[in-house]
Amino acid sequence: MNTPKKDKIQKTLKITKRVFEECWREIPEYMSKKLSAIELAEYIQRHILPVVTRRMLSNPYIQYKANRRLIGVA
Repeated sequence: MNTPKKDKIQKTLKITKRVFEECWREIPEYMSKKLSAIELAEYIQRHILPVVTRRMLSNPYIQYKANRRLIGVA
């Protein structure tokens, strides 16, 4: 079975999906098409991952939108 390039990279780097998605947004589209999965994993590990993890550590209390249900009291 042929696994997509993103899945191969995530398995190679062994990082969480949230961190990986942050890293994937930083990759230029032409690079994701041009480079192989191994080359992209090396690029992410060397150039993007340190920046993303530093950013996540410096802003640990960012709140993401969450679904909240209103509870009515009768």
